[in-house]
Amino acid sequence: MPIAITECSRNPERVHHDCDILPIIEGCVMAVFEVPREGLRISSRGKADVAFARQVAMYLAHVVAGLTLTDVGKRFGRDRTTAAYACRLIEDRRDDPAFDRRLSALEAAIQSGFSRLSVAGRAGRQANG
Repeated sequence: MPIAITECSRNPERVHHDCDILPIIEGCVMAVFEVPREGLRISSRGKADVAFARQVAMYLAHVVAGLTLTDVGKRFGRDRTTAAYACRLIEDRRDDPAFDRRLSALEAAIQSGFSRLSVAGRAGRQANG
């Protein structure tokens, strides 16, 4: 079942749009890290590059979208502790300026995707209402 931002976000600074956030996050991570969607949701760890991309996606789902670690874990077929580990790992990697720029670009792309969906959703509701 899709999780909407409005149901999950408890922080008013984070994005608030009625959309399923996981496809947006996955699409951005897949494009940047050149991994297939199946790799992000595979039950086994998989190759190191795919596992790292999945950790980035989990981090973004938690930090940008405001999903709880429990929700992040469920969405990626993992538990809360695995999601927490992924977030700590990615946060530690942000000390590398090149990686931090890459992650900041991903965050901006996800925010942009949410904004576009929000505008399209409002336009659709106004046309139907």
